[in-house]
Amino acid sequence: MSRLAVDEGARLDWTNDLHILRLWGMHDRSDYETVSILYVDIDQSPNWPHLQQAIRSRFLRDGRRISFKSLNDSRRSRALVPFLEATNHLTGVLFTVAIRKALGKFCGGDQISSDPRSKTLQLDPGWKSLPFERMLRIVHVVSLMMGKFSQPQQNIIWISDEDEIFGNHRRMMDLKRMLDSFSSHYVSHPLGQLGLGTTIIDEADRADEDLNSITDLACGAVAEMVTALLRECPDYIPSALAIPFRGSVSRKTEIIYDWFEAGSSGSLRRGMVLFRAQSITADDGVPHELPLNTAHLYGIKSYDTVRG
Repeated sequence: MSRLAVDEGARLDWTNDLHILRLWGMHDRSDYETVSILYVDIDQSPNWPHLQQAIRSRFLRDGRRISFKSLNDSRRSRALVPFLEATNHLTGVLFTVAIRKALGKFCGGDQISSDPRSKTLQLDPGWKSLPFERMLRIVHVVSLMMGKFSQPQQNIIWISDEDEIFGNHRRMMDLKRMLDSFSSHYVSHPLGQLGLGTTIIDEADRADEDLNSITDLACGAVAEMVTALLRECPDYIPSALAIPFRGSVSRKTEIIYDWFEAGSSGSLRRGMVLFRAQSITADDGVPHELPLNTAHLYGIKSYDTVRG
């Protein structure tokens, strides 16, 4: 699995406003849900706007968006490799989390009313449990990244698809409250302003849409790849061990995942982390899966994590 090439305690030299792009991916045939976070400094990516517009002018003049599910379209398919190559000129981090669907909820409860944070932060009681769970997972990952990469007094602009989490103003304010709460545990310095928005406000250049497409492609390819890999090799694979993979994935996933794994090329760093239940062998010699409140986490570091 890909590892973020960042030393402990290291910080990227970002001094401008930071943009966060986020996409949550659900694929019916995948065993995993994925969320990708793109943490990028546009001002430190001077070549990106020119390359992005050149790709649009050549392949996507009608304004269509690149997405994982739409790559059967010939124009989008021809644009894929040039688009991925252009992303290497972005200064930032693309971080993807894959969570086994069978793990269920491990951030929130079945009802938002039973969550102590609901009353304390005055959250909208209309949240359903699954979108609330996803919101908590996303906010936790974003808070971790803010703690790792942000600088004092930096403004952060979070742009997302207009989905169930960013669906209306009340939901966005709930997300902001949760982000303030979570990030206070990881960010030790004062930040500037936090702006929230969706791609519906995107300008004619489709810049925000194309940045969001990066997270969409990562979500789709990682979901398909880890599902195929772990169906073929269900046991834990140590990072120092190479084994043959006899499974198969789509051509688009091969292309995107090769780009994703080449995380050291260019200034866009890529990494992923995977949550799944860990199998153990009991005294009777029969393999058992640990209860769903225990997940195995690997990708950046290998260790067991237990929710409390």
